[in-house]
Amino acid sequence: MYRIIIKLAYKNSFLRLSRTLLVITMIAVSMSMMLGLQGLYDGMTYNMIDKSKRSDSGDISLYAKKYRVDRDIKHSIQNVTQVQEELLALEAVKRVVLRVRADGLVSTARKSSFATINGIDLEAQEKFGRFSEFLKSGEVEFKKRGAIIGQELAKTLKVRIGSKIIFSTQDALGEINSIALKVRGIVQTTNIVLDNSAIYIDIKKLHKFLGTPSPSPTQIAITRDEKKLLQRLKKEYPS
Repeated sequence: MYRIIIKLAYKNSFLRLSRTLLVITMIAVSMSMMLGLQGLYDGMTYNMIDKSKRSDSGDISLYAKKYRVDRDIKHSIQNVTQVQEELLALEAVKRVVLRVRADGLVSTARKSSFATINGIDLEAQEKFGRFSEFLKSGEVEFKKRGAIIGQELAKTLKVRIGSKIIFSTQDALGEINSIALKVRGIVQTTNIVLDNSAIYIDIKKLHKFLGTPSPSPTQIAITRDEKKLLQRLKKEYPS
């Protein structure tokens, strides 16, 4: 039975050669488009993951045990100098960067929005994830209370380079504290959370503003070379 079907299909395929060629062409074009779109989506996904790692998480992020549940600055990482030295001594670790984060409210004379202030060391962040590549306008520097903000947050606040913003949050003593900042740069990381709410300032200034000891980061981000490193870090730093 199958032999008869195959014979009929073979003979019919040459009855109208133009139709057969058209069907083959349609299938070839469809497959080419599917493969092209798949490659495009894979490339976009890889690019987003790469930028998210460089701008935020790294390959592995370490937090204090309760920080992910309660994002409070009191849940900072202790003995960080020793931990950083131990991490850098591991062959599988390529880069380590410290960050401090605090949630609060950012405002201008006419607009306000919830935001997250990120204390970073620009030099370390550049080595870690080529931070300057995210710059859309302005410059990457923090002089004179300078700040760098996410592109979508800049649109929400309707600010540009040189605009002044006020960030308010609760400090280490539980008091509401505010700091005046000047926009020096606007970045786009493709990380929606950062682009919508991130404000970057010098990590030492943020420690002083929050009244927290330096260094006492809320996050340690790591780039790695070895897949087994994650299990090793879980055992060595359970808290």
